[in-house]
Amino acid sequence: MALHSKKLSFTRPIMVSFAGILFSFALIAILVILSQRKDFLEDYHKINGNFTHNLAVNYTESILRENDYILGRAAMYFARNDRVNQTINIDPTHGLQMLMHLQNLMPTVSSISLADTEGRH
Repeated sequence: MALHSKKLSFTRPIMVSFAGILFSFALIAILVILSQRKDFLEDYHKINGNFTHNLAVNYTESILRENDYILGRAAMYFARNDRVNQTINIDPTHGLQMLMHLQNLMPTVSSISLADTEGRH
């Protein structure tokens, strides 16, 4: 009777089935986690790259906007009352001091040139 009752026992096949299901679930979960990790890293690098690019563009734009404003005001100043001629030809020492002061207002600018329509500077 012992042989007959062992053949009717479903404990081992049920345990093997559950173990197979559990192993399959664990394998699928690991593969999904690895796939998502790769996607998350790619997205993070893309976002980080975009942020760095935007930061650099905004920083450069703010510096250029500030320099553009200062140079625009300087151009208006030199355009009035024949200031270019006075700065270049009549009193070049004072003109050089003005240009050095103008350059000090813009620390990112390495040099400034001022020339009249005949090419004198």
